[in-house]
Amino acid sequence: MNLEANLDSAQLKACKPGSEMEEQDRLNRLKEHLVEFCRARGPIPFALYMELCLYHPELGYYTAGPPPMGKGGDYLTYPSVHPAFGRLMGRQVAQIWKLMGEPSPFTLVEMGGGRGDLSRHMLGLIQEEAPCLLQVLQLILVERSPRLLEAQKQALGGFQGVSFMDPEAFLCLPQIVGCMVSNELLDAMPVHLLEVHSGRLLEVFVEVSQEGIREVLAEPSDARIQGYLRALGARLLEGQRVEVGLAATEWMERVGSVLGKGVVITVDFGYSGPDAFHPLRPAGTLMAYKRHAASPDPYALPGGQDLTAHVNFSALVWAGQRAGLSFTGLASQDSFLLALGLLQEMEAHEARCREMSAAAFWAEKLALRSLMMPQAPQGGFQVLIQHKGWEPQGLMGLARSLGD
Repeated sequence: MNLEANLDSAQLKACKPGSEMEEQDRLNRLKEHLVEFCRARGPIPFALYMELCLYHPELGYYTAGPPPMGKGGDYLTYPSVHPAFGRLMGRQVAQIWKLMGEPSPFTLVEMGGGRGDLSRHMLGLIQEEAPCLLQVLQLILVERSPRLLEAQKQALGGFQGVSFMDPEAFLCLPQIVGCMVSNELLDAMPVHLLEVHSGRLLEVFVEVSQEGIREVLAEPSDARIQGYLRALGARLLEGQRVEVGLAATEWMERVGSVLGKGVVITVDFGYSGPDAFHPLRPAGTLMAYKRHAASPDPYALPGGQDLTAHVNFSALVWAGQRAGLSFTGLASQDSFLLALGLLQEMEAHEARCREMSAAAFWAEKLALRSLMMPQAPQGGFQVLIQHKGWEPQGLMGLARSLGD
C-alpha cells in the first residue's frame, strides 16, 4: 500500500443530510412501510422491526438518514474522539503481522467503518512504525450504509490499496490472511426480545398501525433462540426480558469462515458469562439514542433514532468456535489502550502543546483522558480477540487482560 495523501491533514467530508422536510418525508414513508408490512404479515418479531428501522435499503436510519455520528449526530464513537484510539489499534495490528511472520499480502479489514476515522488513524501509525507492513497491506472497508461508504471513500479513497465492499461481497471472499477489526458494530445489529411468562419463553412481536405501535407476545419465531439460551446457560426469571443476538452470532460465524489465518478484534460494550442475563436488568439492555440522549423507548421515532443492545461476548466466542475461531483474550478497552501505549500518546501530546492554542490543548487533553476512563469488567467497553490458523503469544493489548 502506498499512502499518497497526508494522513494528518486528510479531510473527512460526511455526506450532507437532507432538509428537515426530506427527513420527515423519509420517516413518514418508513412508518407507512411498517404499517403495510404488518398489515400483510401480522405482528413481526422485534428483530425484524429493528432491522427495518435501521437498515431498510431506502428508508433506514443508517442507510438513508442523516450521518448519525459526531457532535451534530446522535452519538460519538471513540475513533472520532481522538486519533490515539486508531493509532493504538494500528500498533496492535502491526504486532500481529510481525508475530505471524510478516505474511505478504496481509489483509486488514475494518467492518462497519463509520466515517473512516479508525482506518485512517491505523494507517498513520503503521506508516510511522511499520512501513514494511504498509508495502504489503491490503485494506478493506466493509459498510452497508451508502452514505457512510461515501464518507469513507472521501477519507481514504486517495490511498492506494484500499477497497470498499458491502457485507455480502466481503463475505463471499476466499479465505484471507490478516486481521479483522470492528468498533461498535455488533451493538447495532438486530436482536430478538424474549420474556418469561408463567414459566414459558415468549418472544416480543411488534404490530405497527396508523393508531400506533404495540407489542404482542407469542412463541419464539426462530428455533435457534432456544439453542442460544441453552448454550449460554441462561437462567431467566419470571417477567425478565432479554435480548438474543442471532444476527451478531451469525455475523461472527460468517466472518470466521472468511478468515483463513489471523485475528478478529471486536470492540464494543457488553457482558460475558452469567452477567449477560443478570436479573438486576429485568428490562434488558435495549436503548434508543437521539442527539446524544438515551431513551428506553425503541418505538418513539422509527427510523429516526439509533437502536442498540449490549453485546454478549460469550455468544460471540461460542459462535466463533463453530467457524474455527479460538478465544485469545478479553480486555477492558482502557486496559487494552494503556497496554498499547496510551500514556505515551499523552506524553507526545504534552510535547506538542507549545504549538497549540490553550483551547485546542485542553480539548485534545480531555479527549485523550476519555480513552483512559476505567471500564467496568461487565457492561463497559471491552475488546475481544479471537484467532484462527495460528497461536498468538504475547499480544501487547492483552497484557492487562481480564483473561486469556
